Amino acid sequence: MAFRARVYLQRQGQTDASYLGEIDLEVRPIPNGRARFMYEGQVVVGGIDTLTPIDWAEKGVIPTVHVVQR
Repeated sequence: MAFRARVYLQRQGQTDASYLGEIDLEVRPIPNGRARFMYEGQVVVGGIDTLTPIDWAEKGVIPTVHVVQR
């Protein structure tokens, strides 16, 4: 099952995150969890630095996640 999220990605060696858009994550996003998704034909993996709102599922909204690659 995919989980739609608004994804910001901070790649390794960068100080700023780039907004990638609404993307389907392979795993349910949780604080300090891992994110894995396809972007421009490539698999992207990273840690979830922030997730807002925390209770996104209960509210029925699309969460915003900041993914950091280290």
